[in-house]
Amino acid sequence: MATQVLVATKETQGQRRNDFSNTHEGEFLIFSLECDRKTVDGHCGCRRSLCGIGSLKATTTFKVTTLEDVTEQGLVSRLSAHFVKDWSMGPTEAAKLAQDDVQDLLKLAASFPLGAVIERRGKTYQTRLAA
Repeated sequence: MATQVLVATKETQGQRRNDFSNTHEGEFLIFSLECDRKTVDGHCGCRRSLCGIGSLKATTTFKVTTLEDVTEQGLVSRLSAHFVKDWSMGPTEAAKLAQDDVQDLLKLAASFPLGAVIERRGKTYQTRLAA
């Protein structure tokens, strides 16, 4: 069974002068923390990026793809473990946040066609066109 998700890509990097990609190509992406009162184009990039679950680094470009033999529950377990280990959350709180985030991430990925390269601009996610 394949699950449609967002992964890191360097495709279309450089279309915006403030693009960056510090993740591993193909890495499963998650939501990350945002600064208060920063603009979308603020220096840290938190309002225009997603974070790689393995590297814990951010990218401004994401690709819709499918991961074989990956289930929603498997993603929830992986993300929950990340929250416990890297954010020092309790297991119950981590499981709840992971469940909510994974559902939102899967819904987001499903709203775009397979192969699309996506960018984030605050709360808006949109397809990037090839240069």
